[in-house]
Amino acid sequence: MSHGSDSVRLLWKGVSVQSDEEPIRGYKALYWNITEDIRAARVVDFGMSQTGVILGIKKNKIYRLVMLAYNKGGNGNKSMNVFFTLGGQVVYNPPTTEIRNTAMIHRGTSLYLLSVM
Repeated sequence: MSHGSDSVRLLWKGVSVQSDEEPIRGYKALYWNITEDIRAARVVDFGMSQTGVILGIKKNKIYRLVMLAYNKGGNGNKSMNVFFTLGGQVVYNPPTTEIRNTAMIHRGTSLYLLSVM
């Protein structure tokens, strides 16, 4: 969701590990402009928090984001791609380059994003 004039706030669910796996040490966000590939990704380490802010987001740009957990053994599996702008999450179809807005519904202290089709 939008956070400021050049920032977005991320919220995610944590993951759990099996009893024979190393404990999670934290979460990372990898994000990059959709005109680039993952090799251009910026990495933000949020530690054990399940929320965080990404700064330096440019207006009128679409970004791709993946989250992952990490531990002593290295990085875990990446999440599904999420697309966002400075205004918040968007639905983006890479093959057609179609962009769809999302509608925000505020319930109490939680903010839910719903796709507008």
